[in-house]
Amino acid sequence: MTRLILLLVISIAAFGQSLYHRVGYGNFVTMPSVYDAGVGYATSALRDSTTLLNSNAAAWHHLNRVYFRMSSSSTRYQLLDPESVGGSAGSPFILNQSGFSQMQIGLPVGQNLGFSLGLEPITNMASYLETETGLGTVTEDLSGGTWRFYAGFGWALNDIISLGLRADLINGYYRRESTIQYDSTVVDGGYEDITRIQGNILGSAVHLGIQAQLTPDIALGATVGIPMDKPVFDGRVQLAGTDSDLGFSEELTDWPIQLGAGISYQYRERLLVMAGLSQTIFTDESFAEANFFAVPEGWSATSIGEFQLGLIREAYDPASRRWTERVELRSGFYTRNFYLTPVSEQLIYEYFATGGIGIPLLEGRSRLDAAIEIGKRTSVDNYPDEWITRLRFGVQLYERWFRNVKRR
Repeated sequence: MTRLILLLVISIAAFGQSLYHRVGYGNFVTMPSVYDAGVGYATSALRDSTTLLNSNAAAWHHLNRVYFRMSSSSTRYQLLDPESVGGSAGSPFILNQSGFSQMQIGLPVGQNLGFSLGLEPITNMASYLETETGLGTVTEDLSGGTWRFYAGFGWALNDIISLGLRADLINGYYRRESTIQYDSTVVDGGYEDITRIQGNILGSAVHLGIQAQLTPDIALGATVGIPMDKPVFDGRVQLAGTDSDLGFSEELTDWPIQLGAGISYQYRERLLVMAGLSQTIFTDESFAEANFFAVPEGWSATSIGEFQLGLIREAYDPASRRWTERVELRSGFYTRNFYLTPVSEQLIYEYFATGGIGIPLLEGRSRLDAAIEIGKRTSVDNYPDEWITRLRFGVQLYERWFRNVKRR
């Protein structure tokens, strides 16, 4: 095992590129909904009977139809100066990730009670890196991540307060393969040494939410997500230089608690303003005992603080024959720090501008959505800025069931 960990640390130092995708849990994914992305994810206080939301389960009491939605995303990460981290001069390092990102169903089960279930990513990891060393060619192939499968209820306590409860099943897969192809002039035969780790991740959490409609124009919201059974990584490892597999089981004791709060304000008849704060809490000892989700020497975990701001210009007439009057426009901004801190103890910051559009279909409740996020990670000495562009596309469908449900 010592040899395995040493090899992983050496490979991190040798590659250096796009470290954020390759250590700890990789990238934490902000809510993958196209709608949320378009408004900078500032939807903790939002209550909307025409949209299936997922940032706060308390909003589900507003469901008065059966809704279904799904989305996909495509993300491009680019380091403009990879030479500073060991890459090739004049050849930008680019990582593209695309695929299905979310699915959710929501339905009313009473006048003041709504139910929803779905799945969405929590973290993702993906990279393929290659470099030449004095021993030969070293490559590393990394893939995996964790997903949230969830189900819960939103309940209107009265005309002002609504509560939400959501149960999360955390499930994932992780695979990492490091290979040294020895140069035949250095090692007779030029054989390969392969270290392979792979296995499944399983855990659970609970999400609590509350919303308050203080006035007809102002609403507040708050959420908390608490791990119940911290995820356990079960798998097998093949050590370099051997053909035998060893089984292992490791609890991810550093799985974080998540807090969120927000406000929405109907500034004008068709202009909604939203703002939010969130915190993903790691302790100082996070990753200290980690064997498989370790971070490089000198790096440490830090809690993520995020600020969100969003605007929605609602459609003039969702039932109009003119598509320009049916369109809903969205824009937003969010900033946060990364959950890892380098040796210099500088926080790594992310800044994103977002925009989105919703084109209603069939009386305005079924809708096509699109969103774009453009931003970068920065503020680290001796490490280049990482530019990130993300496109999201989705569809929301509804069915006119439960006709006896109270209309809102």
